[in-house]
Amino acid sequence: MLKQATVWSKSVGKLDKNKDKEYIVNQVLMYGSLGEIADLKQSYGIDEIKRIFVEKPSQIYSKPAFNLIKNIILKINADLDMGRYIKSVY
Repeated sequence: MLKQATVWSKSVGKLDKNKDKEYIVNQVLMYGSLGEIADLKQSYGIDEIKRIFVEKPSQIYSKPAFNLIKNIILKINADLDMGRYIKSVY
């Protein structure tokens, strides 16, 4: 179940599973619990989550979170431009 704290900038009740898919995937990967990530995999499938992570990144990730998600959770072996993912600390 998607928590408001995970998608903090939008109302959970107003999110559309298909129209807001890219937002939901990136928010859950960065801010969600392991349970929410498991629910995400059930909802969209691992291939779609990987596609969104690679093709539609959001600059919301910390470097450690990016590495965890890319290498451990999604097991993506390709080199990705971290500048498209890492949020500025300034």
